[in-house]
Amino acid sequence: MPDRDEAQDAEVQAAKDALRHAVERGQSAFKDWINAASRVNDIGWLLANAIGGSDAEVAQLLQARDAAQAEADRLRAAYDTARREIDTLARQQSADTA
Repeated sequence: MPDRDEAQDAEVQAAKDALRHAVERGQSAFKDWINAASRVNDIGWLLANAIGGSDAEVAQLLQARDAAQAEADRLRAAYDTARREIDTLARQQSADTA
């Protein structure tokens, strides 16, 4: 039965590796999302300080804020996807070891 045990050990190791890689992707996605949200906040401060400035400057900042918010929303969705993948892999791994 050593072949069966070795195959099972390989499957367990592959599951652990998949979970570890998913966690790494999740951490990266979280950092990207936080950085994008910070950019939205920074632009918001610039916009607040630009009130009373030229209409062109305010319009440019509004456009930049909208683009930054869209990117932050996209990155949040990527983070949520990564979290779901981690949850799925963790449940599978715990079910396999139960």
